[in-house]
Order: sequence, then structure tokens, then C-alpha cells
Amino acid sequence: MGWLPRVYTGGRTLPRCCAAFLATWFVGSLFYFYNCRICFWGTQNAEALTPDKAPLIFVGGHESSGTGLLRVLLDVHPLIRCGAEPMVTLTLLEERLGMKGNLIRRAIKAGIYPEAYDQAVAAFILKVIEKMGPPAPYLCHKQPLTFLYAKYLGFLFPKAKFVHILRDGRAVTSSLIERGFNPVFTKENALNGLKQWNQTVTLLLRQCQELGVDRCYTIIYEKLVMQPEIETRRLFEFLGIPWDPVVTRHETKLKTITNPNPYEPSTRQFMKKIHTKSVDSWAGPKAVLNETVLKNITAACTLLDTLGYTALGFPPDYTKMNSTVPVIK
Repeated sequence: MGWLPRVYTGGRTLPRCCAAFLATWFVGSLFYFYNCRICFWGTQNAEALTPDKAPLIFVGGHESSGTGLLRVLLDVHPLIRCGAEPMVTLTLLEERLGMKGNLIRRAIKAGIYPEAYDQAVAAFILKVIEKMGPPAPYLCHKQPLTFLYAKYLGFLFPKAKFVHILRDGRAVTSSLIERGFNPVFTKENALNGLKQWNQTVTLLLRQCQELGVDRCYTIIYEKLVMQPEIETRRLFEFLGIPWDPVVTRHETKLKTITNPNPYEPSTRQFMKKIHTKSVDSWAGPKAVLNETVLKNITAACTLLDTLGYTALGFPPDYTKMNSTVPVIK
């Protein structure tokens, strides 16, 4: 299928028999859930959201790229509700689009593949988004790596728009090493982390490109924190939603933020006002990327050059960064 990329799974593997069982059970349960949704929620809401009409906003990007900040900037806008990560979406998409072989053949014979499965997945995701906070004219979903499946999400939700946030891979790698929750990103093997960033972000950018410029927008983290009004105005023009100055001073509206989750690593960061302290800290005197890594970075991470990051000098002058992203082949 065109929307099924080869995905990095963080080293998590399951025995094939277990994976097959989980996929069958999980997607089958969703099918039941979809057909019985009236039993669960009743019919009191005649104007209930449906996947084909819901004006959703999906926020994604690589881990440690600023998705947490972006979701808060959207959430404080009076017309948007953008909650914490629902966690389940990525797993669901992996299971649905990881189906193959005998599972697909059996589902086809049962008359439930792919349409019923797709409808069930869409209904499940939509209900999770809907229940994560108060109603709003625009509902938003944020989970970074779901954008590996952005094209499929775009198929499920034809009225949705997608916002991808992009950050310098050197800063992302440094941040993930310091936070220490992703085993691929370690100080001893920083080049491997950069290679992984290169591979993953290439997939994310291609998914965004395939959705088209009318549906997917890439915002650059460094530009966002250095000139928040200019960049958020561009973002809201893309979304077709009136810009509000509150999105540049979210720290004044912390009490209104939808369900800040203490278990999300970025929560403490977005409690602060927009700042540029972390923009080039990866190139400072206490940087975790050593000279050997920096010397070999271009060969290991060609996307940095393609996106224009390596042309900004050292330490980088991000004011020279272009706001538009080149086409990734």
C-alpha cells in the first residue's frame, strides 16, 4: 500500500504468533467497537463528529523536535483544543498497517478488509480525540511519530490538516541523548542516532509531501521560537483559522491548557514562555556531540545538508534558515 512506510520501531519486537494474535484481536475489537458505537454513547448528539467531516488537526514530527510546544500553542487558541498524547494511536496504526499475508487473506474472505477495518480505525481514533478534553470547533491530535502514517491518516480523515515540525537533527540527537529515554540515541553512539534521525525525518517529510501543500505544512522549530508571531501567522493561514496573539504568550494561559501530562517529557519545558536557549545549545561548550561526530556528520546525515542546516555555520546562525522546505526525493 502507498501509505505503508518502512518504520523504525525502537527495537521493540514480538514473536510472529503473538503479533498475529494481537493484530487480529485488536483490529477485530475495533470493528466491533465501530458497529456498536451507538450502544456505548447513545444517540443524544445528532451532530456527532464523523471521520469524513471532522476538521481535525494532526501534529507530528520526530521526537524532541518541538511537538509539545506546538500542541500547547494550538491549545491556547480559543477555537482549538489540542490535548496531550493519546499514546494508543501509533500502536493502532502499526497494527493496522502491519497486517500482511494470511491475516489479510482471511479478512478479505470474511468481507471486512480493508473497508471495515479502516472505518473502525478511524472511528476509534476520532472518539479518543473527542474524549480527551472539552469540545471545540477544531480538535487536534499530537503524537510525534504518527506522521510516519500521515498519508493513511489523511485517507481516513479527508478534512484533516497536518502540521509537521522540523528541527535540526544535531539538536534533536543531543536532546534525546540528554533525556536518555530512547536507546538508539546514546553519547557513545551519537552517529547512529543521527543516522536514525536522517532516516525517520526523510520518511516524515515524504509523507507530508504526498499529502500535498494544501493538507500538510512543515514548520521549522528554530524559526518558530525565534520569530513566533511571523511563523504562527503563517501556520494559521495554512490552517484557515484566524490568528490570535495568545498563541505567542501561552505561558499566560497555563491554567487553560488541556490536561498537561506530567509523564510527558516535554511538559516541564512548555510551562515556560517561548525561548531560544535550546536552539544552539548542542554546539556549546557542554555539548554531547564530540568533534569526531561533528566531523563525520555530513556523511552520516545527508538530510542536514539537503535541508540547509550545514550551511548555517558553527555555531549555526538560524536567522539565515529558509522557512520553506525543499522537496525530498
